[in-house]
Amino acid sequence: GCEPEMCTRPEVEGVDFSTAVELSLALPTFEVTGVTCAAKYTGTPTVTGCSGDGEAYTVSGCEPEMCTRPEVEGVDFSTAVELSLALPTFEVTGVTCAAKYTGTPTVTGCSGDGEAYTVSGCEPEMC
Repeated sequence: GCEPEMCTRPEVEGVDFSTAVELSLALPTFEVTGVTCAAKYTGTPTVTGCSGDGEAYTVSGCEPEMCTRPEVEGVDFSTAVELSLALPTFEVTGVTCAAKYTGTPTVTGCSGDGEAYTVSGCEPEMC
């Protein structure tokens, strides 16, 4: 007899399958629900059936949450290098304290999409 073509679960960065329900992986009746974006990702996941037997179905629509540059008194961003403002891989280097400020700046990723990252550790110089 004829066997239905079956899709497999993909490995997709930024997608959380922990609440996924694979109601049917067979192509004529393919249905997967409950897929969500992983922590530090935002969007609405769209699940699409595979193109052939044994191939993975696709999930799109989850993008990394992005931080923005803050405005912080006492901080000099002129030598800052924003290697990645995406939360999963956030990395900013080269931030220094501004003139008349002292300390070692610490850069921390933002708490959510569109939020500013934080810079602490620069204090006004005392005369």
